[in-house]
Amino acid sequence: MAFYITAHEDDWQIFMGDHAHKDILEADEVIFIYITAGEAGKDETFWNAREQGALNSIAWTLNDSSPIESFDLNFNNNQVVQTIIAHTKSYFLRLPDGNGSGDGFSAYNNQSLSKLKSGNISTIQNVNKTASYTWDQLVTTVQDIIHMHAKDNWDISFHLQDHDTGLNPGNHPDHITASLLAQEAIATTGLDDITFFLDYSNSRYGVNISAEVIALKTGLFNAYDAKMQELAYYNTIEREGDIYHTWLARTYFRTATEPYNIVW
Repeated sequence: MAFYITAHEDDWQIFMGDHAHKDILEADEVIFIYITAGEAGKDETFWNAREQGALNSIAWTLNDSSPIESFDLNFNNNQVVQTIIAHTKSYFLRLPDGNGSGDGFSAYNNQSLSKLKSGNISTIQNVNKTASYTWDQLVTTVQDIIHMHAKDNWDISFHLQDHDTGLNPGNHPDHITASLLAQEAIATTGLDDITFFLDYSNSRYGVNISAEVIALKTGLFNAYDAKMQELAYYNTIEREGDIYHTWLARTYFRTATEPYNIVW
């Protein structure tokens, strides 16, 4: 069983897509937990497109006609959307995007995950106003999702963005705080198979994956972005730049015992 716990709906495709692709095809169960809506201060049209994009990346990998089923689950009196495609389950917590500064967006009262973690705000409400959390309640919710699937299964791997700003500088505050949140939740399981991935900072290093793997990651991202264009009329690379191609051409990861294998 594999867990991918990320801040935003396109993070795993860009920074760890080759690992996720393999797990979707080979693991008994794959769980995706998205901590924020990644809405960039925009309305439901945008954040719904991001969710549908993430699900489309999974469907593209499976390359079949598996039905998509969604349910509203209750965790500690807070609603979390669960979407099932074949043996994958995706959970959308829909917390407000923290913005690159960590200051959030005015449309959602300038809330952010990093402000919650630091104590600058005591609670955070999701973008569709069906859940509100303190930091401890948020940790408990992620714990409960993990425990619901893990049970007595000890063959579990976790995949997170690297929180270490020394190793992974220039990171988005949501990426850092989502990773710290996940680690607090994982700590209660007694499991320690965690892989950390460089994200924005992977662009500092050389290409370290084959052309075939780059094409695979690009396919995952294109499946995501097809939904962005269809539902939100938003072409990510046109709007945000070719840096995405740079990120997609690299996958750098470490574990607790194995450091990054840097290519220059």
